Amino acid sequence: MKELNKVLSGDILINTRKGLLVVHQPSAALRYLADFFSNQAYEEAFETNIFLQEELEELIIENGWWEQEQEDLLKSIPKDLEQMKVDYFNNFIKSDVTKSIKKAIKKREEQFEKLTQAKYEFFNYTCESLQSQAYTMYILEHSTFDMMNKPIDISQVSLYSLYSKYNQELLSDNEIRELSKLSEWRMIWNSTKDGYQLFSSPAINMTDMQKSLVNWTRVYDSVYESIDTPSEEIINDNYAIDGWFTVQRRKRDDEKKESNQQNLPNSAEVFVPSSNQQDSDKIHNMNTGQGKAILKSKFKELKEKGSMQESEFSHVKQDLQMKANKAMFDRAKK
Repeated sequence: MKELNKVLSGDILINTRKGLLVVHQPSAALRYLADFFSNQAYEEAFETNIFLQEELEELIIENGWWEQEQEDLLKSIPKDLEQMKVDYFNNFIKSDVTKSIKKAIKKREEQFEKLTQAKYEFFNYTCESLQSQAYTMYILEHSTFDMMNKPIDISQVSLYSLYSKYNQELLSDNEIRELSKLSEWRMIWNSTKDGYQLFSSPAINMTDMQKSLVNWTRVYDSVYESIDTPSEEIINDNYAIDGWFTVQRRKRDDEKKESNQQNLPNSAEVFVPSSNQQDSDKIHNMNTGQGKAILKSKFKELKEKGSMQESEFSHVKQDLQMKANKAMFDRAKK
């Protein structure tokens, strides 16, 4: 309950050599001021030729500080993890299979974390990073009090040390996700349906952790409200439920594509020209799962036989056979 109470209170407690300090939940007005002054910090950094993150992205590759292969791997891992979680969900009842997949997922997640940390070591001194630091430090300077509720004296407290300790006290998104499933929190959440206030401050003053808790709770609400609600075992297993989310999204995407294709001309295939690889990828993704399977089959047959007439492809023959069988069946019923 300690971590849940931290989020519910909106405050952060920090131990220092000067004693215990509390960072109170900032108001929307204070956050607006922090935005204003952090934007000024960004402009000042830009005018003194501090790198933008986009510029530094290119520079670290050009100078060999970060390899293109590392960048490509970093971008590919989220897609790999998504499919691995789908596989985990689809094989959930097979404990020996899920054990192996879970081990592979954890290894991939660790690889992603190490690569991310290695890359972003270079980004601690960019315009965007300085802007973010300025924002948080302004909040800390004007929201931190001692236990007698007196504002801190900046001359007596290291703002950089306070900044570091404050960040250490913040919960990760995964930790907040776990809180959203606690029965104690679900009882509080459900009480709002009877008109009770969720947090002590108005919604406009919610902290980032409170917003994350609400968002995750709504995500799990949508799971329970789904007509395809999975078992409690799947819901409580983050890898399994993530896989379920992807499966559901892909179903919706395929249904949307099929609906859109009904409005296309009455033909087996519609050819759309593209001028670059990005457009080609978008066009390819317009196909349903069945359409992608047909394309894969066609490429395989073309590779094996060289050139073919449209009527010679396996999927065309199967389609024609199915139509012929249907016609025979319809005639037999008359």
